Amino acid sequence: MDLLPLLFAAPDPDGHGQPPADVAAWQALGSQLGLEGLVPALADAGLLAVTPEQRVQAEQPRLAAEMEQAWIRACAEEALAALRQADIAVAPLKGPLLAARIYPRPLVRRSTDVDLLVPPAQLDAALTVLAALDYTLPDTRETAHHLRHHHHVILARPASPPLELHWAPLHALGTRIEAADLLQPDGQLEPHAELVYLAAHAASHDFERPLWLIDLAAFVRPHPQLEPARLDTLARRWHLTRAWRQAQQMLAALLGPHALPWPVPRPDLQDALVARGQRAYMRLPRKTATRFAVHIACLVGRCDNPWRAAWLGQFAALRAVGDLAERRGLPVPPGWPPLPPFPPTAGKSRP
Repeated sequence: MDLLPLLFAAPDPDGHGQPPADVAAWQALGSQLGLEGLVPALADAGLLAVTPEQRVQAEQPRLAAEMEQAWIRACAEEALAALRQADIAVAPLKGPLLAARIYPRPLVRRSTDVDLLVPPAQLDAALTVLAALDYTLPDTRETAHHLRHHHHVILARPASPPLELHWAPLHALGTRIEAADLLQPDGQLEPHAELVYLAAHAASHDFERPLWLIDLAAFVRPHPQLEPARLDTLARRWHLTRAWRQAQQMLAALLGPHALPWPVPRPDLQDALVARGQRAYMRLPRKTATRFAVHIACLVGRCDNPWRAAWLGQFAALRAVGDLAERRGLPVPPGWPPLPPFPPTAGKSRP
């Protein structure tokens, strides 16, 4: 129940940054965040007075969400068991199995899919195992594109949630985290690496879902062994220092200054500008050129090394040209797009 005091600093459904005043507002907040069960959990802790009728009304969506998440969790566990039986090193990323580890039982953290991580060398073997469970990989140009250039593919099965099979946890923000950076020999994720990854994943998606930030606070509670200095070192090694510090700042803004058990870095000018852009991004209508431009500006502001990000951006542009040519039936040279031999690691590329 130690997550509950944090939630009192969460914004109300209108985003005013004050705790909801009544049962209906708490219920709306739970639905907005994707965290069902706030009202029953608060009532059980003696922090919210509810009538019997309100309790029944609050339990209905919680029970529905619990049944849905139980099915998604069962699908994840089935795939995990099959892959491990085939001696494939696999671990769950994000999603229902993470939620089961870090959230108090009365709170149902909603997930919509299953994310699994395997080493790149075992990708083909993993796809074969999952095919035996009736998961299929769509035979589309998008799938071919993902296999060539991305870090995961999406498999489908009737009446089951989508399954994202990753061979790298993250490829964004001018950097890439490899499977070996997270996976331990026993198939578990190293906690420091997992937390920085979760923060970087949220940053790469512009913190669109507040639940991704709450995940960070919930993750810290059952992991008292976390060392802030080691987290900072990992973020620096992966060129994610800026994204890591901004994730902490966003979490403090959402849940208050004590959301993390260590001091949150004070925003510098770049952090403040990105935070302002983030607020503008969230207010803008979806699928507009303006929103996309703000999104790109925020992502650049979260990159440690703009030269490194530009190197990856150059590759992405060449890749887009190649894919467009291929879709139009034009010949594409073997090995396209050409990839520069190394990314810059300092303020400018090496000679």
